[in-house]
Amino acid sequence: MDKIYPFVDAQILTDTIFQNYGGQTGTSTAFQRNAAYFIAEEWVSNNIGTPIAPATITGTYFYPQTGRTVQLDWMYLNSITEIRFVDSGGSNYYTIAGTANYNAAIRNAGRSIVDIITICGNCYGCGAGYAPYQFQIVYVAGLPATRAAAPNVSYALAETAQLVIYEMQGYGNESVGGVGITAFKNQGYFEKRVALISTVFGSSAKAQWIKQLLEGVRKRPGLGF
Repeated sequence: MDKIYPFVDAQILTDTIFQNYGGQTGTSTAFQRNAAYFIAEEWVSNNIGTPIAPATITGTYFYPQTGRTVQLDWMYLNSITEIRFVDSGGSNYYTIAGTANYNAAIRNAGRSIVDIITICGNCYGCGAGYAPYQFQIVYVAGLPATRAAAPNVSYALAETAQLVIYEMQGYGNESVGGVGITAFKNQGYFEKRVALISTVFGSSAKAQWIKQLLEGVRKRPGLGF
């Protein structure tokens, strides 16, 4: 699988959105904020299982698969552009264009599950027993614009960006690297908090809060067959 984040700069977060959801711009440079916006979007994308905005992605998969069903790397599948069958020499010997045919179909768009019917023998001129060494699926996936603009997603992005800026500037109100704290003692006062789980945002209480904001958006692979 090739789960590489497809963008190199921020697609959604701006100073306006950041400030609208409580972000502070007065203590950081534009360079720091732009970096934080990109990092926040990549982290959120990895958490929810899909790019924060639709992108064209090429995934490479080795044959044989278990059956004819293929689980793509990124969720929220929009469309299949083409499926390429590649031999051991790296040559593309046959291509299925889109899904308006009898060879490929989208079984579950939300979880990016694709059917490639009769994958062995899809090279019609090669004989029914000819199987690919690997195949490439070019597809468009990403969070729909209306969902990406929802308050919980925008708020999660802003909170994540603020965590990154704090880390750049010396941790702010969070522990170094977003490490969670389960026990605290100061001048005779002691408290022990509930266990914190590890997330892509860290294991701090703030990281748990961001993860919770995104629970209704996250898609997990391997479900919904």
